[in-house]
Amino acid sequence: MADAQTLLEEKEAAVEKLAISDYELRLAQEDILKLKSELQKKAENLNELNGIFLVFQDILIVFNFCY
Repeated sequence: MADAQTLLEEKEAAVEKLAISDYELRLAQEDILKLKSELQKKAENLNELNGIFLVFQDILIVFNFCY
């Protein structure tokens, strides 16, 4: 059976590991939020480009129809 000192050291090590894990989890969550934001911006840009493409497509159709 472990003595009190050993148990205390194990407890302190476990608390330290938990603190490190909590910190790493916060960093990962921040990274996820950043990536989600970047992905949303790219999706918005893609939608905008698709809209521009459709306008040009319509212009080409009209141009081809007229000539």
